[in-house]
Amino acid sequence: MVRDWAEAVRPTPGGPRRATAAPGARSDGAQRRPGHRREQRQQRSWHATHPPSRILLGTGKATAPFTTGMPIALAGAGCLITGDLNGDGIPDLLVPANGTAIAYLGKGDGTLTLRSTTAIPSGGTLALGDFNHDGKLDFATSGNLLALGNSDGTFQTPIAIVASLV
Repeated sequence: MVRDWAEAVRPTPGGPRRATAAPGARSDGAQRRPGHRREQRQQRSWHATHPPSRILLGTGKATAPFTTGMPIALAGAGCLITGDLNGDGIPDLLVPANGTAIAYLGKGDGTLTLRSTTAIPSGGTLALGDFNHDGKLDFATSGNLLALGNSDGTFQTPIAIVASLV
């Protein structure tokens, strides 16, 4: 057993000295706290059931620019993206979460309604755009998928953008 740092440094034949860490030591030399792994697991568990995503509503006032709006309670939610998914002129949300893209339609008062869930098995980051020039918003994923929009907040089954990459 290594008793101190000096014992842990041993010459390597034909090379520079190499350090080996003592059991329980961190790379910065500090000792791990007892129970630190349990704390990390509890923290991950808390974040899985308490996602930090919230909609903030603008007030138009410099002293209090935002008021808390509707929470988006999705474990594993990725980056929220906005766009007018149903053509009513009100911003909507598309949220990637756990292999799906979830569409929420805005009501214009800061609240949203769940409209559809589209499976995206390859996951990835989402991008909105009218990719086929039909006037309806579609979404593409960094996982090589394209889902064409139906202009009502729903999407067709995603297809591969480049067939050889699937």
